[in-house]
Amino acid sequence: MNLVAQKVSIYSGDIRRSLQITKRAVEICRDQHQAKPASQQHIQTLVNYEHVLAAFDELFNSKSVKVLSSLKKAEVIIVLALYNELDNRKVERVNIDHV
Repeated sequence: MNLVAQKVSIYSGDIRRSLQITKRAVEICRDQHQAKPASQQHIQTLVNYEHVLAAFDELFNSKSVKVLSSLKKAEVIIVLALYNELDNRKVERVNIDHV
């Protein structure tokens, strides 16, 4: 793998995370705008810092994220193996003996 590809792969997770936060911040802004009375919906609404913070908190302080971040290395490997097996077989359940 060349140096450029290595740098891209290092930062791709960060970029993906940033895009997730940005998308969720826009959704939060849109939802707040649509919740306004019809007489105020003609006023332009912009995504602001509070929307971004709310999106970050929502995406990265969830119970799932807390549980996953507390797993040991072997547990993470098992979760990844289960995910790969489910994804490859295109099923919702898999026997643990197949992992």
